[in-house]
Amino acid sequence: MKLSIIIVNYKGYDDLNPCLTALIQNAPKTAHEIIVVDNDSQQPEKEKEFLKKWGSHVMYLKASRNLGFGEREAREAVREASRILREEPSHYRQEFDGGW
Repeated sequence: MKLSIIIVNYKGYDDLNPCLTALIQNAPKTAHEIIVVDNDSQQPEKEKEFLKKWGSHVMYLKASRNLGFGEREAREAVREASRILREEPSHYRQEFDGGW
């Protein structure tokens, strides 16, 4: 069994750096993956910088619309991320410098 750590991002690329640094430095001892779901931030330059730095450490999914952040919407984001990974991985994964 693999632990999936899912982080929903909306215009918070600057906050992701310390978050991911802490997660990687204090990684769970069990098998795990880190998934970042961008909630349609529409910040292409920050997204490009983020992927250059973290692309080999995280799985990155880009939502086609803003899914919101409430409980119901967060569940939808997780459901969508799971569906994307199963059904359409090549459409959503971004690879930079060897990818992930």
